[in-house]
Amino acid sequence: MEPAADLAVAAALISSESRQEIPAQACFFGEIGLTGEVRGVSFPELRVKEAVKLGFLQFFVPKANAKHLSSLNLKANQKIIYIESVEQLRKALTHERSKKPYVSERDI
Repeated sequence: MEPAADLAVAAALISSESRQEIPAQACFFGEIGLTGEVRGVSFPELRVKEAVKLGFLQFFVPKANAKHLSSLNLKANQKIIYIESVEQLRKALTHERSKKPYVSERDI
């Protein structure tokens, strides 16, 4: 199993629990430790470059990989979000600052 998939799985679980969709253009990679820390992964620049080719615009990546991505040239509409912990990922995905209630089509 690819350890870098941990962050994507966590994002899916957070999305399901919070009932908030993940943007379709978001890409996630990073390994998660037992205490919830997000660890760096190998080849982060290649991973982002491939995701760009596939049309992704937001990249949630380990902060530990920031130095490897500093020379990466992204377009104005592309953004890297550095994540240190699962809690930080949860806050980023659920927009904790806004307390808008979730309403699904079934609730209407």
